[in-house]
Amino acid sequence: YVVALTVLTLADAAAAVTGYYFGRHRFAVPHGTKTLEGSAAFFLVAMLTTGCLLAAAGGVSALQWWQTAIGVALIATLTEATLSRGLDNLVIPISVLFALQYHAAHLLILLALPGLTALLLARISYQDSAIAARWHVQTLGNGKGS
Repeated sequence: YVVALTVLTLADAAAAVTGYYFGRHRFAVPHGTKTLEGSAAFFLVAMLTTGCLLAAAGGVSALQWWQTAIGVALIATLTEATLSRGLDNLVIPISVLFALQYHAAHLLILLALPGLTALLLARISYQDSAIAARWHVQTLGNGKGS
């Protein structure tokens, strides 16, 4: 439980601060938006937190705990990036525990990363084009010569 709650506490805070101050690339989630920069910060902090805690616990090789840390971070980041309205705070610890329990982290990376990357890039591209279209309409006065 320590890893799950530490990841939630540190990574979610890092994502919020980074997204607020440095977020430029927004993507839509139900009931709001999140930023790619915030999600990247979440991933980095989740990976480092998990790796450090697993290393401190001992009992596994460095390669095993870094593979697990990357997998946990990926699963937790995808969970955080797709949920909103506080649901991520409930589901992130559960997803971290799932990844740790079943040691499926390195398999999920190999299976899911290419498809998820394409999906995320398509979503960001769509969101950027929608923002640009709104800006164009607002700036030009909706094309009515104003």
